[in-house]
Order: sequence, then C-alpha cells, then structure tokens
Amino acid sequence: MIAIKDVDTELGIRTLGGDEALYIDVLGAFCEDIANWRAVIAAYPATASLKSLTTAVHGFKSAARNIGALTAGDLAAAIETAAKADDTAYVDANIAELLTMMNDLYERCSEVSNGG
Repeated sequence: MIAIKDVDTELGIRTLGGDEALYIDVLGAFCEDIANWRAVIAAYPATASLKSLTTAVHGFKSAARNIGALTAGDLAAAIETAAKADDTAYVDANIAELLTMMNDLYERCSEVSNGG
C-alpha cells in the first residue's frame, strides 16, 4: 500500500479505479504540474494577477483532491473562493500556508512517483 503523509492514498487510488500503477503515474504528473502552479502562486501579487492566481489555485485544488490531498485541496478551494470575491485580505493571509503545503506535497509525492 502506498503511504504519503497528509494524503488519503486509498481515496486517490479508488478514484482511479483501484489501479496503484496509474496512481503513481498521476503522482508524477501532479509533481510536474505543481511546479507551474507554484510559480504563478508565488508570483502573486508582484507579477501575477488575481485572475491568474485563481486559475492556478483552481488547478491545484482539483489535482490535490484527485490524489487524496484533501486538506491542501480544501485550503486551495477557500483561497479560490476568496480570490473570486476579490477578498485579497484572505488570500494574502493564507497564500504562504498553501505554498508550504504545495512544497511538502511535491517532496512527498515525488518520492513515491520516482520509486523512492
């Protein structure tokens, strides 16, 4: 059984029809995508607009939930909702925590997807 801290891997595997090998492939794709999302999210507000932040957070949210990273997905959902409502105070107060979660997930998931 695949175990990743803060990830319900059983849920993620069930989402993919119970296919562990496919789940590992999906984790690899998640790690590739996370780098792009992090770049946009980390650039906010200096060079990334609220709209581009919303798009990146939405993508991360969906992918995180699909692999079973529900806590990270829920925080991303809350930030996405706040960004759509132009609640920059909420976004600003929570963006660092989301980036930390993303970094942690990247490290943990890449270990599994790379056979570590």
